[in-house]
Amino acid sequence: MGDGGHGDGLGDGRAASVYWRADSPIPKPDGSGSSIPMAHKIYAGTDLVMSAGALVCSAIAFGFVMDNIGRSKDPAERNRLAPEVFGGCAGFMDYSGTITSNVATMLPLAAAIPKGILLIVTGGLKGGAFTYKLLELGSIKKVLPI
Repeated sequence: MGDGGHGDGLGDGRAASVYWRADSPIPKPDGSGSSIPMAHKIYAGTDLVMSAGALVCSAIAFGFVMDNIGRSKDPAERNRLAPEVFGGCAGFMDYSGTITSNVATMLPLAAAIPKGILLIVTGGLKGGAFTYKLLELGSIKKVLPI
């Protein structure tokens, strides 16, 4: 069998096949370690453009919502302020984290330090988005008649 008698194919020095996402900022090893596969760059570029567009559109919508809440005299509408602000911050940080991840994906492997810094920033932004989403959920109790 050549696999150490385990039948798993790992005992003969071959690496196990692993599911690899096309948008992973760490490219799947191709043996040479020289470049990032083109599919990664295409996916990251497309997602970068879509995320940037979504960020701009959500910022515009957030401005309209905040303006309407600010002009409202209805106390029930005013209670929506905190959940909307927390939700807006969560969306902004989530899209920003996606953008930094995509930029890290598009960088060449030789730029390991900037790539690592961008991935750390991505983790911070995604963690912040999660925190703001939790704050949004916690503040929604003022809006819902429970």
